[in-house]
Amino acid sequence: MDAIQTKIEESRDIQKILLQTITQQSIADIEPNENARSYRKEQVDGVYTMVEEFLLDQGAPQYSVDGSVSSEPLESHKLFKDVGAATKANWATWKRNPSADSLAKANSASVGPFWTPQTDGILDEYFAIFWVLYSAGIESYYAPRITIRMTLLMGDPPNMTSLGTIDTNGWPGAGLSLPPGMNFILSSCHAQQEGDQWRTTYEYLGSNPASGEGWNGPIYAGG
Repeated sequence: MDAIQTKIEESRDIQKILLQTITQQSIADIEPNENARSYRKEQVDGVYTMVEEFLLDQGAPQYSVDGSVSSEPLESHKLFKDVGAATKANWATWKRNPSADSLAKANSASVGPFWTPQTDGILDEYFAIFWVLYSAGIESYYAPRITIRMTLLMGDPPNMTSLGTIDTNGWPGAGLSLPPGMNFILSSCHAQQEGDQWRTTYEYLGSNPASGEGWNGPIYAGG
């Protein structure tokens, strides 16, 4: 005897995915549908009852957004983007080793045999400001970080080839008030197979707008 469908229910979850629940009954054992997301079976007084749940469709993808701040090195702030290239190089060397031979060659002031932040402070206007802040113990700043997640239902496993690359679809952040100059990279992807469907969440990380630049194109460009 074939199973008889006794009830069909539909609902949508928080991510707008359409769920269908089918209840069947039979006096013979019922095999679950391999495409079902989940099923429950019981036998009472010689009658089998099977309740199966299926994911049908979602319609438009659903989005969520998180905002936070991260601590970034002071020298990465756009306020200091015009610090001279030579000063930046000397500063990086000085932090590693104040007695490096290259600093002796770089010194153009009469104070001491080596380049130091103090000798160059009056020569580079932007670095002078940087050094005042750094000397006061301000070595980092808080930069805004925005993460956007897109969840959708897919019939196939997700494509991972775009991980770590700049998004070019144009939709992350659409409709949000975002800092100017921010762009996004695909930073992670989570997918869970549910029956014959994949519930997939792509996560996009916004660049640091306080640096004055987005994610670097040559480094994070897609293939």
